[in-house]
Amino acid sequence: MLLFCMLIYLSADEALPAVFLHLAGRWAGSATRLLVSASALCQVRYCLGVRPVEALFRRVCQPLATALMPGAFLFGRRLFAVDSTKLDVPDSPANVAAFGRHHAWRGTSAWPQVRLVLLVECGTHAVCDAGVWPCNMDEGRAGRRLLRSVGPRALVLWDRGFQSVEMMEATTGCSADFLGRLPATVRPLPLRQLADGTSLVALRPGWMRHRRRGDQVVARLIRYTLDDPRRPGHWIEHRLVTTLLDPTAAPARKLILAYHQRWENELVVDELKTHQGPARPCRSQRPVGVLQEIYSLLIAHYLLRALAVTAAHSAQVAPTRVSFVAALRLLRDHVVRGDWYRSPCRCVGWHLSATLST
Repeated sequence: MLLFCMLIYLSADEALPAVFLHLAGRWAGSATRLLVSASALCQVRYCLGVRPVEALFRRVCQPLATALMPGAFLFGRRLFAVDSTKLDVPDSPANVAAFGRHHAWRGTSAWPQVRLVLLVECGTHAVCDAGVWPCNMDEGRAGRRLLRSVGPRALVLWDRGFQSVEMMEATTGCSADFLGRLPATVRPLPLRQLADGTSLVALRPGWMRHRRRGDQVVARLIRYTLDDPRRPGHWIEHRLVTTLLDPTAAPARKLILAYHQRWENELVVDELKTHQGPARPCRSQRPVGVLQEIYSLLIAHYLLRALAVTAAHSAQVAPTRVSFVAALRLLRDHVVRGDWYRSPCRCVGWHLSATLST
């Protein structure tokens, strides 16, 4: 059933019985002619639950980049990006109670939604950690939970929605560095001007009680504007903060260029929602089924990115240059032919074999 849950999101628009028959064709032989109902498969999926699928995701989905891979490291630090998105789920009372609806001035969303927060390895588009929350959850608080998967000697990129003193302290507590964008409402305290035009500043927490205690984080502030008039917002000043304080070891220009790799996370969201996921919301009417589907989607995406990394290594190109859609179509063809367990899936089979055997 673990394999079945993942194969669902290699052929997201197929009916569940058809996906199961592709899977059973490896072992069952003539038994594949038996009829399997979608309701029976749903009942078995609910019996499986979410814990085995989530545990498989935690064990399998690890960073894929090597030290020589282009765009994966900067100043000897592995590049990660944190971002969030929302997914529609079926409109059932249980899902509404568990996840809620998005509220705006025009009204509420048509579907209940979940907030999916992702920790992505920039050089490979591999999702190394994720969290599923109610749609109105503070994304900054959810992002801090994902720092558990960030090891030392890493550089974490985030947008202004995640910027907070708590996020900065949590990152440095993991022996990692950060590069984030300041919201326009934040007014840092200037400390000292550096030789390259950047400056050292102090950022204070929002809680007045912590301010009175004198809590603050010292960071390096980089101000810049885009000089290309063809780009939207080229006249707006952008402000970045980082713990890389030495201008010689970490030039400001390289940091500015590296920050724009944060948009690799947006490409991952596009891969998940537009190309791999189904056109309709998730199938499950219960929250446990929704969580199971989301983690299955993430595992299948990780295996596709692992396939792309292997192909990129053979072609000696960056993994982000390998077409995600082409990899998805290739594996779908193998699933339909019933030989999904052979090449090219063999190059990612080791990610699952050790985990499933234990």
